[in-house]
Amino acid sequence: MNSAAKVFFICTLFSSVLHGQNSSFIGTFITPNGAVGLQLKAVGSELHGLLVSTEGMYALKAENTATTINGTVFTNVGNYSFSGQAIQGGLNLVSEGVNYTFYQTSTQHELEAMDLTPYFTEGIATNTEETTNSPTSKNMNYTGEEKELFNYIAGSQLVFYQRTSIFNDSTASSITYVNFCADGRFSLNYDGGFSVEGRYGGNAHGVTRGKNYGTWHLERRQGAMVGVLNFADGTQSVYTINKNYLAQGRWRIGNTQYALARNKAVCR
Repeated sequence: MNSAAKVFFICTLFSSVLHGQNSSFIGTFITPNGAVGLQLKAVGSELHGLLVSTEGMYALKAENTATTINGTVFTNVGNYSFSGQAIQGGLNLVSEGVNYTFYQTSTQHELEAMDLTPYFTEGIATNTEETTNSPTSKNMNYTGEEKELFNYIAGSQLVFYQRTSIFNDSTASSITYVNFCADGRFSLNYDGGFSVEGRYGGNAHGVTRGKNYGTWHLERRQGAMVGVLNFADGTQSVYTINKNYLAQGRWRIGNTQYALARNKAVCR
């Protein structure tokens, strides 16, 4: 075998090894119920990816062999390790003792131009969140209308997104998930780079950048019921509550669409 042939053989073999290590884990994946999506790409000897769910979008990185994978998902309430293996037509992952099955829908992904490394940071530990912002006693002393309204909101997830134009349903400039926990805590996931391409079904892009949390309560100000969010950094936001909007479940103000899903809050 001449030198040129040897080089070609070695390069071909090397490419085959890399392909064998990563091909099972590269592409687009989704759970059977469509609730969680996953995209993975190879970056050097690692896999970088994006996990998408109703809670938000989270970066992840992992190491893998031809059949196994081990890594970390980076979230605003803590980082979670996972492990798994390639199965016929997809992946089986285990995290926090829970099994997740993903089916591969494509060997392609949309992460080529996306640098996820800035999001590989240490998350906020769950116990830190709970102790730093313990629920206020105000939540335990509601009566009458306040109590009824608190019970309606507690445990709900508010989702809202703001389109770049009220005349164009195919794009969005931001999307936010707010989880109202029954013990008086809240968490907020915000992505300022969210977009949806194509009026007839396209692809979502973005990385969750919001890492806000704190406590919430209701109170009456100038005769109106308001929701008060006290953030961990000491800032506060106050919002007037419209009971008719809450009862509808979905409403729109200007170019912002809101939806309240009861009993869907993600509270750890």
